[in-house]
Amino acid sequence: NVPIKVMNITKEYMEIVKNPKHPRGRNMNPCIDCRIFTFKKAKEFMEEIGASFVITGEVVGQRPMSQRRQAIITIEKESGLNGLIVRPLSAKFFEPTLPEKAGIIDREKLLDIDGRRRTRQMALAKAIGINDYPCPAGGCLLTDKSFSDRLKDLLKYNPDYDISGLHLLKIGRHFRISDNLKFIVGRDEKENERLMGFSKEGDFIFDIMDIPSAVGLARSSEASPSTLLG
Repeated sequence: NVPIKVMNITKEYMEIVKNPKHPRGRNMNPCIDCRIFTFKKAKEFMEEIGASFVITGEVVGQRPMSQRRQAIITIEKESGLNGLIVRPLSAKFFEPTLPEKAGIIDREKLLDIDGRRRTRQMALAKAIGINDYPCPAGGCLLTDKSFSDRLKDLLKYNPDYDISGLHLLKIGRHFRISDNLKFIVGRDEKENERLMGFSKEGDFIFDIMDIPSAVGLARSSEASPSTLLG
């Protein structure tokens, strides 16, 4: 049931990507709607396991859209978690949460970190012996113009996409041959292998036998050897 559940969540999330309630960023990133969706899922899990509240590593001002103070308040309200999100790194910028009011958490031990610099977080991690943490650089693929353009193409020409179609957006060079035909070329051996791994029945694979070369994948509901080789 896990793959089915994951695909259902993916489809639910993609509806948000296509039709966000709140403004997007520069590309396909619906940051505020994304956070609301994430917190709603966290609330479901919280209730499922019998937890009392949610803890996050949010820092006010660290992300330009979803971590502005007003955006954080909006996200908390619309996710149904009013008073139940504890933010130890930036708690002093918000009203006390329900766990703090109940004496479960000592507010005096919570912090007042803000802004995009990670200096205080890194110093704190070092002080308590945490050395293995993700690099702060990088971010969501939906903020990337190239990836967003590929996603727009998929939504326009293949609205009945599956999980394979989403994975392919991260691989190779993409060419829109016609409304019904997409061609993807691997850029190295690793991408060639990934292309093959995400291929499915009905796809056409182009490879040069016995010679190291790029692998191509053609995907279309109307593809045939005659239309491809024309």
